[in-house]
Order: sequence, then structure tokens, then C-alpha cells
Amino acid sequence: MEYSPIELFQQFLNIVAAGLRSWGGLHPAIVHFPIVLLLLVPVFLILALFLPRSTKLFMNAALVFSVAGTLAIFAAVSTGEQASEAIGYNPVIHDTFEHHEHLAMFSRTAFVVFSILLAAFTILPRLLKKELSRNLQVGGSVVLLSFYLYGALLILNTADAGGQLVHRYGIHSTLYQGPESGEHSHAHE
Repeated sequence: MEYSPIELFQQFLNIVAAGLRSWGGLHPAIVHFPIVLLLLVPVFLILALFLPRSTKLFMNAALVFSVAGTLAIFAAVSTGEQASEAIGYNPVIHDTFEHHEHLAMFSRTAFVVFSILLAAFTILPRLLKKELSRNLQVGGSVVLLSFYLYGALLILNTADAGGQLVHRYGIHSTLYQGPESGEHSHAHE
């Protein structure tokens, strides 16, 4: 396989085309976005704490990543729900599947709440034209990081349950099936 821009773009178009055929088939491609985006949020929150001159910049970055990650959770849950319809009921994976689904919904709710709290903490002082004291900035950031930790644990456990479905039970996406046989080949030409 080549890694030229043209080859990479063609591969990207294949993924998009697969998504147009089956929204659920995109689940494995979508699920990594909320994980990455949301795991970067505490980096910016901590930088905001330790670099007070750049607090606004880092708080804004944390908010952007939090909102983008939360929106990505909605896409991941949506593609996951669609993918689950293609799988149907399977008693062997039922408990793990239900666990994965419930964790994903709790994650979505936790990060909606977190993003709202972060937005209020970041935007309200500007709207009210009031600077937060350093003590309030630190205290608020500690509360936000504590709440964030809960959401991050939900996301990581959701990912673990999803990994079990794929690697332990062999559940796969239609995204990686060949067009004719429904199978993917590793044969080299």
C-alpha cells in the first residue's frame, strides 16, 4: 500500500462512501474522535492553572476540545446504535454490549454537563465583565477537573467494553468488509 496523498485521499473517500451505505459501519472510525478530543481537555485546564498569563487562551482551548469531543460522542453513540441494529440480538455478547451501550450514554450525559459547566466557568466572567480571583480560578478548575475525571473514567470504560466486543467476541463493522463477499482480504498483489 502506498501512502501518497492520492492513495490516502482515495482511502478516505472509501470510508466516506462506506458511511453513506451504512452509518453504523462508520462506528469504528468515529469512536476515536471523542476519546482523543476529550483526553486533551485536562491538559489545557492544567496549563491554564500553571500559566496564569495565558489562562483565557487555555480555557478557550479546553472549551473548544470539550464541545468538539462531546459532539463527537453524539456521533459515536448514533453510529453505535445503527451498528447494533445490524448485529441483532446475541446472548453471548448481550451483557457486554449492554454495558458498552449504557456507559456510552452516561459518557454523553456527563460530558454535556461538563461542557456546560466549563462554558459557564469560561464565558460568564467575560459576559459579566468580571475577573475571577486566582483562588476562584484554582478552586473552579479543581472542581472541573474532578468532574472531568468521572467523565474520562466513563469514556475509558466504554472504550474497554467496545474493545471486548471487537477483540474478545469478534464483532466487526461493515466498514471493513469487501464489497462482493462481505469479507476483507489481506492478499497482496
